[in-house]
Amino acid sequence: MKFTKLFILFVCVLLVTSVFAQESIKLKDLYATSTNIPESSNQVSNLFDNDESTVWSTMPGAGPDEGIMLYFDTPVYIAYLKITQPDNEEFAKIIKTRIYVNGKTATRGSIENDPIVELRKEEISSLYIKINQVDGIKSKYFNGLIHYTSNDLPVALSDIQFLNDQMEPIDVLLPNRISATVSATSTLKPILSYGIQNLFDGKKEFGWVEGADNNGEGESMTFNFESEQTLTGIKIRNGYQRSDKHFTANSRLKRATFMGSGALQFNVYVEDSQDEQIIKFPEPITANFITLKIVEAYPGTKYKDLVISQLKFINDDGDILINPNLVENIKTELKSKVENTILSDIVDRRIFNALEDMDGFNRSIVLRSDYSFVVYDYTWLDGQEQNEVIAEGNWQIKELSETKARIRVFGKLTRTSEIIDFYKGNTTKNYQNIFQDYLNIENGAIKGEKFIKTIMLPPNE
Repeated sequence: MKFTKLFILFVCVLLVTSVFAQESIKLKDLYATSTNIPESSNQVSNLFDNDESTVWSTMPGAGPDEGIMLYFDTPVYIAYLKITQPDNEEFAKIIKTRIYVNGKTATRGSIENDPIVELRKEEISSLYIKINQVDGIKSKYFNGLIHYTSNDLPVALSDIQFLNDQMEPIDVLLPNRISATVSATSTLKPILSYGIQNLFDGKKEFGWVEGADNNGEGESMTFNFESEQTLTGIKIRNGYQRSDKHFTANSRLKRATFMGSGALQFNVYVEDSQDEQIIKFPEPITANFITLKIVEAYPGTKYKDLVISQLKFINDDGDILINPNLVENIKTELKSKVENTILSDIVDRRIFNALEDMDGFNRSIVLRSDYSFVVYDYTWLDGQEQNEVIAEGNWQIKELSETKARIRVFGKLTRTSEIIDFYKGNTTKNYQNIFQDYLNIENGAIKGEKFIKTIMLPPNE
């Protein structure tokens, strides 16, 4: 009897071990909320090349409230993360991080002296590593508020490893990347917010929006590959997937014609769904270029504009991510445009205010040089959280001078009195609105006209 019990226990241990034995982990998408230029030497994929001499780094001055988003091909088990920083004075040191698993906070703490973070989480579909605290951030008390000023340096990581229970590294498989020149026959204005580069950024919350007067039928996009490619299909996220309301409000792709080298031409049908769809071609195709032409659309309830949020090609080896090298040009042009204006010390930096009392708030905004933004607003009464707001989306310059600016912000506004599932792989069920606001930046403050509450700029030295 004793032998039988021991044998059963041994078998159970083997079964558990086999469940959690992870020989490799396959990433289907990854992106960073901020990436320094040139992107080729600072891209987030450098974190998984087993070379600690290469880095991912943020834009200079960016740090807290930025991070890295990872989506897994199938749910995985991860026992530990090893997050390695470069030993280089060119980068500000990260002190604390917060790790989100499937959109919910899993752990937080310091990586300043120990790069190992314990997770021991099963069924991980998405993982977000958020930078919480950076060395060199200064706090100042001014006009009744605490202001946190940014470090002028970028922050960087040199390596991320997933470890099993024995603290052994697990192999990471990345999607294939190819270079291509991409173009569209039309794009909704502002083009910098709705451009075709959004199809390949790994973020389902952003997308390409056609700019024709109708619902997009007859518009097209063309992909000219760096070298001849053999392709077997596409993966697509249809419609505007910033929120459920965005999805239904705008038109979606229903039927498209693919055209390529020679006499290549065939139709595909796309479902009216927010799920990622895999569409196989009738047969593998080999081509130097492919054009996707919109033939038929599902109508939106509010807008005619047709939106596609994500697009990947696939072949026998897996997913193919296109690198159009468009975002780098956008960042470079914006940084040049805001030089010697009021935005020169605001773009790519977190502006943060805090009123730390029994009744108080934490409030911050980041206007990024890729024309994305995020606002966090936490308020509490009697020490208890009462309201939590996150606004995110795109921004557009309407007026700009040395002393003032007027900014249009638009996207998704989420309000909740509970802990929000930030950066969740699936759509959350929190109260969400499509919103638009205008920010007036002058006289030491960023003031929203409708939704965004006032955020004071840090005092001058």
